[in-house]
Amino acid sequence: MNALDLSKIKNFLRKNIPCVVLVVINFILFVFVNFRQNQTEEVERKTDAISVKSSLIEKQMGELRNVASDLKNYKDLEAALQKQCFDFGNRTAMYKFLVKLEKILGKNSSNIAISNTYDLTKNKTVALNQDTSEYVGDFLLVDFTVNLQGTFSTAITLLKTLREQKYFINVKQLDLKEHIANTSREKTEDLSKTEPQISATIVFSMLGQIGQGGDNA
Repeated sequence: MNALDLSKIKNFLRKNIPCVVLVVINFILFVFVNFRQNQTEEVERKTDAISVKSSLIEKQMGELRNVASDLKNYKDLEAALQKQCFDFGNRTAMYKFLVKLEKILGKNSSNIAISNTYDLTKNKTVALNQDTSEYVGDFLLVDFTVNLQGTFSTAITLLKTLREQKYFINVKQLDLKEHIANTSREKTEDLSKTEPQISATIVFSMLGQIGQGGDNA
């Protein structure tokens, strides 16, 4: 039975060779198309994955560029800030600053003193009349108190001088009152022709930093 069936099949194939060839070709094409389709889908999946990774990397690079830009702006701001900070570790600079104010006020009519020094970095009060090497790099806010007995124009000159400084200075307190001297009535008319004397208390704060050199003599 099997031999008969095989014989019939062979005879059929011999008589229908073109059809058999077409069937074989179609089968090969079917397999090839499916194989190519699978390859194409795999390539598309890989392409999509690469595209996603590329977008992610591009986003991260953009964020890094933004961070780099922000960091540069921060460093520029920090550099500008440091330029406007007084170096409280430099005693020579402090001496020159006080002498400059005393020349405006007059040594006999005023008193300039540091009333408070606050370490903003360590969040505590410190003293500048000691070794400041442990505070190198710290930002300080120092209050100066000026007691003045002189003319109104002298007080104005002092305030203008403070405003013109390149440092961060803020006037916290300004108390002015007329200073009346004990004089005779005859001299009152002469005094009325001169600028009135005042008593003033001026408190101003100055932002600064202890420089890298620490105490500088």
